[in-house]
Amino acid sequence: MANGLNPGSNGTWTVVSTGTNDADANEWYISATENGNAVGACGSGCGTNRTLHVASIPNGSGFSLCPSGDCGAAYDAGGFITNTTTNKRVESPVINCTGKSSITISFKYMEEGQGTNDDASLLYFDGSTWTTIDPIAKSVNTSCSGQGKWTAFSLALPASANNNANVKIGFNWTNDSDGSGSDPSFAVDDIALSTATVAAPPVADFAASSTTICAGQCINFTDNSTNTPTSWSWSFPGASVTTATLQNPTNICYNTAGTYTVSLTATNTSGSNTATKSNYITVLPTPTVNTTPHFGAICGGIPVNVSATGAANYTWTPAAGLSSTNTASATCAATANTIYTVTGTAANGCSDTAIVSITVGGMNLLASVSPTVICSGDSTALLASGASSYTWQPGSSLSNSFVANPAAAPASTTVYTVTGTSGSCSGTQTVQVLVNPTPSAAFTYTVSGNTPPVTVTFINNSTGAVQYLWTFSDGSPSFTSTATNPVQVFNSGTHTMTLVATSAAGCAASASGIYIISDSSYIIMPNVFTPNEDSINEVFKPMLSGIKSLICTIYDRWGIKIYEFTRPHGFWDGRTTSGEACVEGVYFYVLEATGYDDKSYKLKGHLTLIR
Repeated sequence: MANGLNPGSNGTWTVVSTGTNDADANEWYISATENGNAVGACGSGCGTNRTLHVASIPNGSGFSLCPSGDCGAAYDAGGFITNTTTNKRVESPVINCTGKSSITISFKYMEEGQGTNDDASLLYFDGSTWTTIDPIAKSVNTSCSGQGKWTAFSLALPASANNNANVKIGFNWTNDSDGSGSDPSFAVDDIALSTATVAAPPVADFAASSTTICAGQCINFTDNSTNTPTSWSWSFPGASVTTATLQNPTNICYNTAGTYTVSLTATNTSGSNTATKSNYITVLPTPTVNTTPHFGAICGGIPVNVSATGAANYTWTPAAGLSSTNTASATCAATANTIYTVTGTAANGCSDTAIVSITVGGMNLLASVSPTVICSGDSTALLASGASSYTWQPGSSLSNSFVANPAAAPASTTVYTVTGTSGSCSGTQTVQVLVNPTPSAAFTYTVSGNTPPVTVTFINNSTGAVQYLWTFSDGSPSFTSTATNPVQVFNSGTHTMTLVATSAAGCAASASGIYIISDSSYIIMPNVFTPNEDSINEVFKPMLSGIKSLICTIYDRWGIKIYEFTRPHGFWDGRTTSGEACVEGVYFYVLEATGYDDKSYKLKGHLTLIR
């Protein structure tokens, strides 16, 4: 065991209790059953390098995975057979730190256990008091197949250790006896205390990956300073990045021709030193290569000339279709669409690239639409590019069939084809506009009661919708409803009702009505009807109560009178006085009426006819 053992010539270690210890409590040992391997190595037993570690005692209460005790850093976590609650501190001999300062403790260790239940910690004794100075993190043991991994540890001791003749180092191990825990317990080796040494100030020096480059290129810098600097301050005046603090900065780019100075200040705890290299980097001008044409077309197999300017020498790739690949100009007879790259090199060796895009038998015609999905009645924008003139088909739903960007308002999903022409070349592209139908919003109603408050049941006649939002200017039980057929109670007054019907695709339509309710008479005016012979909402008919006379005149949007009815229960069936069916659209009504309560009504409004 570790108690009373002098493992070398430095003194005797002592084990003391720091809490509850069961009869089968684990123990501190100094032996090579857990061999002291190198940092990064996995644990192993039965070597020659003794370590300080926690292990089970011999046999315990008659059952043990280690009958002889001390099987390396393997502890008994207790359970149903053994009681192994452990709380023990192992203490080093007294360490005389007289004349020492800035003291650091270092060692290698391995640890697992079970969280803070089965755990080791590092303690420090200043001559009068023991203090925990580090909980010691668990070592990462996953790659060691059940063994621990030796891990390096270093920590500065408290300032009270400076010039202290009575310093001790201790390790406390605690475990409960719940039967849960994983080996290794805790093992430590090569415990050493050291003081900091004063390093010499650095001598700054550096090198560049290249000192002559072309404008736009980048350089990597390497720190060659001596005496172990710990921080670096670089200065790159004229570069795209003018400063850096990395030891070896990379991708320092110079975009403008000229000569540039670089400096490095290297620093450690003993001081700083600066190295400056004037006119160290030479940046050569880069040529600017231009091509003619940048975009070209071969129509009818007729070759085109391509050329480049701005450099001394040129190289073209790919070679297919070109009469020459190393001249400023060449004849191009490509048989397929090709993008040629030309690299132009100046006399100083710097180069630039440009492209020529050749389209064979057509042009680079592009077409798009945004948005691609609309609701019926809405519009979207078509866009073509790459030609000099355009023709769109079909043109019936377009604002202009002969421009690059017409507005499209198709009634249904439509595929548009654009034909683009440039000189003798032409080509086509297609785009699709998906049209989701807009629902029809309509409603009728029934009224219960002749005097306020009256109950109005709304009958939803909308088609093509899945969601509904009703808005009432007042009423009970609420001012809004998402029911399909809501029921509202209204008092006397003028009431406005609006229904918004929304389809599954998000398209929406609305219908509104005005309800006038008095103590003895009222008029409710709808604003949408659908005379399409489906027996639903076929006529435009005011809802009346207590009305003794009425005249209602219907006008079209140009103010032309098209129909009139002159009795309280009259209606309009969507036809003219001559019997002709009226087209879909917005119409206007003027209604004058008198109630049995002698109340007069003069109403004007619009209504929508939908077939």
